[in-house]
Order: sequence, then C-alpha cells, then structure tokens
Amino acid sequence: KEQLKMPELLENCSDPALWEPFKEKAQEIRESGKLFMAFMPTGVFERLHFLMGFEDMLMNFLLEPEDMMDLCNAIGEYRYQYMKLIVDNLHPDVMLSHDDWGSKNQLFVSPETWREFIKPQYAKTYGYMKEKGVIIIHHGDSFMEPVVEDMVELGVDVWQGVLPQNDIPKLQKQLAGRMTLMGGIDASIVDRADSTEEEIRREVRRACEEYAPGGHFIPCITYGGPGCLFPHVDPIIDDEIDRYNRTEK
Repeated sequence: KEQLKMPELLENCSDPALWEPFKEKAQEIRESGKLFMAFMPTGVFERLHFLMGFEDMLMNFLLEPEDMMDLCNAIGEYRYQYMKLIVDNLHPDVMLSHDDWGSKNQLFVSPETWREFIKPQYAKTYGYMKEKGVIIIHHGDSFMEPVVEDMVELGVDVWQGVLPQNDIPKLQKQLAGRMTLMGGIDASIVDRADSTEEEIRREVRRACEEYAPGGHFIPCITYGGPGCLFPHVDPIIDDEIDRYNRTEK
C-alpha cells in the first residue's frame, strides 16, 4: 500500500465523452456482421510476478500470505473496475482475458494455493460478464488440467491456449461441452525459423484428427493473440485447417 500506485480508473475513465470514439468503432464492427471482442491482458497471477519477480512471488505465497491476499484483492478489484467500464460502455460480445497459471507440464502453484488466492479474483469479474451475456474466453497457454472444473465454475466459455501437454481427449470427455477448448497445435514444432511446410501441416493435421472428433474444439496456435513469430507459419496453419474442414465435412 505504501509502494504500489494504482491508477484511479473510475475517476479518470468514467466520462462518457471519452468512450464515444470506441463506441463508434464497436458499432462499426457489429454492423460489419462480426462479433465485437474486447481485451483484458495481464491477469492477476501475471501482475503479481510482474511487480515482484517470479521467485519472490512464489516465496511470498508461503511467507507473507496475508499481504499477498491484500495485493491479490487490490489487483482483482482493479481488473474488475477495468472490465466493468468496458462492458458497461462498449457491451462487447466477447471478452478475451489473459492469465497464465502454469508451465508446459504443471501449475506454477498448487491447486489449493490457486483456489485460495487467484480464483476469488475471477469469480466477481467473470460473474459480472456472465450476467451481461458476454462470452468469456480465458487465455492460458499452460498446463491447467487440475483446475479445469474451477474454470467451468467461474463461467469460462472457451479456454484458449490449451497446450497439447494437457490430455485434451480426456478433458473433452470430462467437460462434455461445458467449455470449449481452443489450441492444441504445438508451437515448439511449427513456429520455428526452420520449420518446413511438411512439419507444420503434419502437426496441424495431428491436432485436428486427434481433437476435433471429441467436439467443442477449435484448432489454433496456443498464443494469446493472432499470428505466429515467423511469417511463413500462419498461412500454412490456416490452409491445413481449411483442408481438414473440407475433407471431414
């Protein structure tokens, strides 16, 4: 509280005149026949290690739990007010919210620690969006199997960034359509300067053939935004998905 200065969102961002250009853009997108998606980057967990470093964050969960809870609540409230301003002023069809909770093969903290500190911050924010009919896409290119039921409980409609290290077919059966999984293409295979067209097509085809039959699956690179690091990759991914769709209809 002595060191962290948080912007006064409501004080600085509530003037209706400030939102007019963005309302016009949102209406333009809707009139084009497309869904209008808003963006909430840098989630609660990510903000914690941005502020203090990863090692100190992990230690502080153990050594300073009361202060960490205060900080989580402060960040969570900031994001809630940020989200509410967007939803109340722009009425998006979809919200893309980012927060990575794990590495490639495990959560960064125990499920119990995540449920104690992180989950409550999303209950209020995602709950409000659900009340307003906003489709919630949560990006987390992580191993998050242990908290997948919690994500459903929070109201997440689409888990974007699901790594193939998660057991996607098992999760599809477990979820039974309660949440859509989006991802499945291994970036370490396809998104390289020296990746070949054959390698890219093989990995994309693998993902489509393994996961699409389970339903509620959208194939894509697992990053939290459009495109790949290397420009030759994305067009091949898109083309191979299109080929799969044409042959499997």
